[in-house]
Amino acid sequence: MFTLDEEDGLDEVYTFSGAIQKLSMFKNMVKRPMAWPCRLTIGSALSIRIVGYKAREDVRRGTVYCLDDDNETEVQKDDTIQGFRYGSDIVPFSKVDQEQMKYKHDGKCFSVLGFTKQSTFMGTQALKVFAPKDD
Repeated sequence: MFTLDEEDGLDEVYTFSGAIQKLSMFKNMVKRPMAWPCRLTIGSALSIRIVGYKAREDVRRGTVYCLDDDNETEVQKDDTIQGFRYGSDIVPFSKVDQEQMKYKHDGKCFSVLGFTKQSTFMGTQALKVFAPKDD
C-alpha cells in the first residue's frame, strides 16, 4: 500500500486482491418481486384467481446487430427493422403491423389464448404463476 503526496492525488493504492477485499463490503441491492394478482381465464368456462411474479434472470445479455456479410459489419439498432423467418425468406414486421396484431383486452387479465412449442416463443418476459395464499 502506497500513499501519494500530490494534491488531488490518490490517497491509497491497492493490489488487485486488496482492492477486491475492500470492494467486497458493497453488495447488490436485493429487489423483492412484486405480486400481480389477477384472474386466469382458459376459454369462456374456466376462471381462477392467481398471483403472477415476473421471472428474474440474473444474467445480463447484450445484443449486437450485424449485417449478414463477410465482415459482419455492426449496425445501430435504430437502423434495423424486425422480421421473422418464413421458410428461407425473412418477412419484415413493422411497428404498425405489431400494433395491429396486439391483443385487445378490457383491462387487467391473464388469458390462455393457445399453446405453442417453446422454440416459437416471441415474448420479452416470463411470469411465474401461483395460487393466492388464502386460496
